[in-house]
Amino acid sequence: MTPPIDLHAESPPVIPRGEPVWYIAQQFPYQGEWTAEQYFEHFPDHGYEFVDGFVEKLPAATKPHQRMAAWLHRLLFDLAEENDIPGEAFLMGYRAFTIEGKYREPDVLFLFDERESSDRNSVGFDIGVEIVSDAPSDRARDLVTKREEYAAAGVPEYWIVDYRERAVLLLTISGEEYAETAGREGDVLESVVLPGLRVDISQLFAAAGGRSK
Repeated sequence: MTPPIDLHAESPPVIPRGEPVWYIAQQFPYQGEWTAEQYFEHFPDHGYEFVDGFVEKLPAATKPHQRMAAWLHRLLFDLAEENDIPGEAFLMGYRAFTIEGKYREPDVLFLFDERESSDRNSVGFDIGVEIVSDAPSDRARDLVTKREEYAAAGVPEYWIVDYRERAVLLLTISGEEYAETAGREGDVLESVVLPGLRVDISQLFAAAGGRSK
């Protein structure tokens, strides 16, 4: 076992092969004790969310996941561009503050220009999309935890794409909760928040397979 590391030494110690690099880990806060400032400092890249002092690693996006996210981002981006809508769509990795102690990274989000934002994060968002991963903990986070959190934050519209179940949920804020509209292949769901946004679910799931050869 490697002896305790003196973090104040002039040079880092040499760690024997096969031993964990404890002195690197010791420079990070304990889980549950992170601040938002430390989170942004140590995790400038996407793939991590901040939840009540914890840093949570997001699952790696599969090809179908990325293809559907890209399809939806392009749909939102083109709609805003072609209709001079004062807003912008962002894809995987742009962070958003939701409620106290939480920063999230929706797979796709849309911000109207009037919403408070900076180069690295926004305060809330107008439309958020989460594409559900297969692991039970990931499904619970998108289907239950984030649904409650985004409603508490007053996010106007939350889309949940559940590729495994071949379903899409469109959640529109109504008071302190979401009103739910469910759709499956063959259905078209229309946004309340962004006029003109129509999602053909069959086309969305077809995009998961990539370009036809």
